[in-house]
Amino acid sequence: MKYGEAFSKLGYKLEVPRTDWSAKSAQGVCLTLWRSEIDWTVKPLAMDTRLRGGRLEEWELKPGNTKRRAHIVHALEHHAGWIDAIIVDGTSKGGVEKATPWNPEERQGLRWQIVDFEAGSGHFCVKALPLS
Repeated sequence: MKYGEAFSKLGYKLEVPRTDWSAKSAQGVCLTLWRSEIDWTVKPLAMDTRLRGGRLEEWELKPGNTKRRAHIVHALEHHAGWIDAIIVDGTSKGGVEKATPWNPEERQGLRWQIVDFEAGSGHFCVKALPLS
């Protein structure tokens, strides 16, 4: 599925599809998670940008990170950190090859929640947890 189409499937619209890594709507916040950065060997599934997100200098000042930080703050303040997610295949340098909306109903009821966030850098950690 195409990147923007994946966001639309979950009810979100990217403001600037070429640079946005996240989106916000009345229903919540949706973040892009790189499949290669998710630790698929742990339970619950987790992704921590400090461990698998590449060098901070490569993405810290990009517009997508600035917007994503604001969206993460919104998710933490208004949605208890719960987010929707788009899982993307590809590389940060080579671009998105495929985008897959994360549907909790198809994933044993697991939804992503932000469990740690560094506002200054934009580093964050999410875990796929059961909806409570």
